Amino acid sequence: MISNDNISTRAFFLELPIAVVLFFLVLFTLQLPALPTQKARTTEVEGDQESLPTVGLKFDISGSFVLLLCIIALVLGLNMAGNDVPWSHPLISTLLCLSIVLLGIFVYIEIHTAAAPLIPMNLLRQRSIASLNGAEFFKSMGIMAVCRLSFISYYY
Repeated sequence: MISNDNISTRAFFLELPIAVVLFFLVLFTLQLPALPTQKARTTEVEGDQESLPTVGLKFDISGSFVLLLCIIALVLGLNMAGNDVPWSHPLISTLLCLSIVLLGIFVYIEIHTAAAPLIPMNLLRQRSIASLNGAEFFKSMGIMAVCRLSFISYYY
């Protein structure tokens, strides 16, 4: 991939056609294994593989839309709080409560209604996945601490 550090933002137009070609190449050539719940429902399953366009038709649109609204409400509330309006403003508490409610609706959709969920909830119960999420959390905390410590010299 071409680095944008030394060329400028015009390199984006060099990378864009390559990205479009690669997107369509992956779209039409990637073979994904069929989900166990979809094997009984679909007739397009060829052996044990499904192409990406047929898997894309089973995409969880309602779950992704609710997750998008949840993230927008959370980021908007956290961004506005303390900068534009005080933390005690009703708009901030409304946005943060709305993001929590939307997160609950997203979990409900993923557990009960989605045929092909974005996040399979049984995946979160596996010990290896939970330990990797915990390790990633503490790694991110460490990186943020090191970055904060490197900026202390600018203030003192």
